[in-house]
Amino acid sequence: MQSRPYRVPYAAQAGVYTVEFDDSTHFVVSDPTGAEVGHGVAGTAFKGGGLSFTITAGGTAFAAGDSFAVTVAAGSSKFKPFDPANTDGSQIPSGILFATKDVTSADKPCAVVTRLAEVNASELVWPTGMSAGAIATALVQLKALTIVAR
Repeated sequence: MQSRPYRVPYAAQAGVYTVEFDDSTHFVVSDPTGAEVGHGVAGTAFKGGGLSFTITAGGTAFAAGDSFAVTVAAGSSKFKPFDPANTDGSQIPSGILFATKDVTSADKPCAVVTRLAEVNASELVWPTGMSAGAIATALVQLKALTIVAR
């Protein structure tokens, strides 16, 4: 059986997340219920509450109390094939799909492991043309989720 790396914001809730700055570079992220899901620093990748993003400082510095909303639409936690060329979040793998699924015409149920697994590296299926370096990077990203390929 072959497995395929997939990306999904598995813990993200549908609704409006709030990002509020404590000072010019540090911020706090709260989920739609108001619960704090993490702290971040501008210019550094944030991961928490199922979200993953980077806030880049612009021409005007942030100030304490500045805030904005990040909306997660219902249904946006569906799996999408991993592709390092994408820029929509699916360029970072966050799970392993067991068996292949053709979802070109419709969504389909599937079995996915998103953490705490050891998988056979020779059974992973990567996008066509993916370089050895890109595969090594993806394997490190999976290892960060406690998915170890041997």
